[in-house]
Amino acid sequence: MAEAKAFDFQLSRVHCPDELPSLDADLRQVAATTAEFIESSKRAQKWAVIVGWSRAIGKSPGFDLSIVAALEHSLDQAVLGIDQIDARMLRLRGAALEIAASGPAPSRGPAAIFARYIDHTRRYLRPVYVDLDLCAAAGPFLAALVAGLNRQLATDGACTPPGGLSRRMLAAAAALLPAHCRDRYSEEFLSEIGDMPRSHHFGYALRILWNSLELRHAVGTFMKTIR
Repeated sequence: MAEAKAFDFQLSRVHCPDELPSLDADLRQVAATTAEFIESSKRAQKWAVIVGWSRAIGKSPGFDLSIVAALEHSLDQAVLGIDQIDARMLRLRGAALEIAASGPAPSRGPAAIFARYIDHTRRYLRPVYVDLDLCAAAGPFLAALVAGLNRQLATDGACTPPGGLSRRMLAAAAALLPAHCRDRYSEEFLSEIGDMPRSHHFGYALRILWNSLELRHAVGTFMKTIR
């Protein structure tokens, strides 16, 4: 969010010269798309916080599905928004350069300067892309969760062994822990999930995976205190 706000601030400093009235509407469209992108990012951040809250997920597969699907949709909207911003800025830059090369003489200088401002502002998009790429990498995982939760809603509440996706999620969580305690926690995770109704498996596995780095830090801190 900080990177997106930095880009938005730089964009707010770009003003269309009076000699280029045809480009003013395009610049305002970029600003509007940026505002929509920031709102999508805020929504994605909100849903991510809910997913990460240990007491929010795992109680009801229907609720879990609504939260994970909302996070997936918000991330999709954010990725689409940043692509639209960059494409519109490139078109705006191209139009300005065309005027600078062959437009009316009074407009050429301001158009060239305007194009340079657009170039400078686009540099602030790069950190936003990096952050968004990291978030977008979770897309296939979220899609698999949505599919799994849909299947889960079709099953009854009987206690059954965890399915393949839940097992892989728990294995990934255990792999993030210090080597000396991985096996113990892995057994504990599988034991706990085996005592739950199948409808709770995905929520439990997601919660464990989401909080595994925090658990890793807690285990590491504890080991330091007893040495």
